[in-house]
Amino acid sequence: MKIFWYFLHNIISKIGNKITSIAILFILISNFSKNSLSISILLFSIDPIINIFFSRLYSKIISRYQKFGILVFLDFISAIFIFLVFLFSKNILLMFIFYILLSIVVNLSSRYSKGLFFNLTKNTIKEEWYYKINSRINTILSIVAPSISSFIITKIGNENAFIFDGVSFMIGGIIYLLILDKLKEITQSKVKESISEKSVNIRSKEEYKFMYMLSKCSNDFKFICTLFIAVSFITNFEEPLIFNYLSLERSFSKELIGISLSIFSVGMFLGSFIYDYIPKNTLGLFACVVLDGFFSFFLSINIYRWLIVFFYMLQGIMATVIMIYFSVSIQKEFETNDFFMQFDNQLNKVLSFFSLASYFCGFLLSNIISDSSIFLKILAILEILTAIFYLYRWKVINK
Repeated sequence: MKIFWYFLHNIISKIGNKITSIAILFILISNFSKNSLSISILLFSIDPIINIFFSRLYSKIISRYQKFGILVFLDFISAIFIFLVFLFSKNILLMFIFYILLSIVVNLSSRYSKGLFFNLTKNTIKEEWYYKINSRINTILSIVAPSISSFIITKIGNENAFIFDGVSFMIGGIIYLLILDKLKEITQSKVKESISEKSVNIRSKEEYKFMYMLSKCSNDFKFICTLFIAVSFITNFEEPLIFNYLSLERSFSKELIGISLSIFSVGMFLGSFIYDYIPKNTLGLFACVVLDGFFSFFLSINIYRWLIVFFYMLQGIMATVIMIYFSVSIQKEFETNDFFMQFDNQLNKVLSFFSLASYFCGFLLSNIISDSSIFLKILAILEILTAIFYLYRWKVINK
């Protein structure tokens, strides 16, 4: 029963967070229509910046404050920040500052939820069951949350939508209070021991360099990994770009934008099944990257709206297939769990850095190229050429 409350908290908070992120985007686009692309890029770059610059601080906070009750505190602090976002929604600068502070707190809360709450679940339910249920919930939320968020925003307005998210944080805090007794059943010494082990692992991970670990891997994996990073660098910028493209250049309504985002998630869901029918070799991965580039190109041409949504769904399929292929390749490459975790930690830092670099380059180029459709075409061609280049290099080395 306690795990039910935990899942309910995740559902409510994720829908609330999606409402705020979409409402912020709509407000910024409506106030800065001429620079909407640059503003969208700036908004999407917040999380990578937080991941890069606050990761060490988060680790220190978690090591020092080892009580589950802090989850309640963080939810109520988040509610205060979101209400401040609402109060200053007419002042773009202050609204944006409070939104950044909110994002910092939400990221810390997410780490507590993943790290500390795992101590509650691992001794009471099977780990496989937890991850299956959690994965299904996240998949369903990724499909329905954008549509629900756009519908709520349309009905009550951008600014009033922040109140909805604030209430969701307060409800989340109350839910954590309901399960706090269960959390207290885990002794403080056990929690301290678990977190101390995590801290040691974190310190040991920092002793490893990404390029050194990659140099010890097989040639095939080196190509797969560097291709994945290169494609991520190109495609990360597509998310704010497509939002801007659909909203301004194709005049999608808020409801249709929400549906489009949900359809992309449907594609991701279908991709998890289609992966079983994709050739499990490097050539199959190259083919998926090329197809993803072609689908991105089709998005940018002047075609019927629902065809755009369809090609966006196909992109979701390819995105999931590429992600699963890469994740499976990592698991096959490493023999020990320790080395796998160390590599995964370093990889996340590298991906966050390239994600931020992608947004920064997009921000600079958006001042030169104002047409989002041209931007999409350029990124699509770059993705296709990148895959062809890596395929050529792969064939040369494997002759």
